[in-house]
Amino acid sequence: MSKELEIEFKNMLEKDEFETLATHYKFTASDVKTQTNYYFDTAAFQLKNLKCALRIRKKHDGYECTLKTPAVHGNFETTDTLTAQQAEAIIAGSSFEAPEVRHALEELNVSPENLTMIGALTTHRIMINQQSQSNLMSIAAIAVAILAARSNSQVGEAAIAFGQAGVIQNQLNFTRDNEREADRVGLQL
Repeated sequence: MSKELEIEFKNMLEKDEFETLATHYKFTASDVKTQTNYYFDTAAFQLKNLKCALRIRKKHDGYECTLKTPAVHGNFETTDTLTAQQAEAIIAGSSFEAPEVRHALEELNVSPENLTMIGALTTHRIMINQQSQSNLMSIAAIAVAILAARSNSQVGEAAIAFGQAGVIQNQLNFTRDNEREADRVGLQL
């Protein structure tokens, strides 16, 4: 089980914009990960009315049940890892063996027994390891540049320069954080 704060940014790209990113980062078919999400709510749409969402996600390595609830910024995600049998039972509506998610639902006065699957969606994603912050900053800068260039090419160029500056600053911050940690450990000795 885990409970995390999720803050995400999503953007629709035109086909040529996607191809520009894929070419720049040399993404291949082997980078694509397929997942299927099964979404749940009550007949009265209690979760939707509470601005919440419940899903089971099937990925190549297993299943997870996640309840998203509103936070001041973003959403809280309460997640239970499931076996295939637990996931299939929830999808079929025969049981709900996701203890942390069950508890969070009950705190919202939503009975897991009243949930039904309302839809499923299969997506294909390319994910970047979070440890590679400079790649993430570069992708964000390119995405912003593409969007900005739609209206003004000079704004696009400025966005790229800003993104490069952000990557450099992030590398400096990483170095400073490592130095502080080394100092802290050294002082404890």
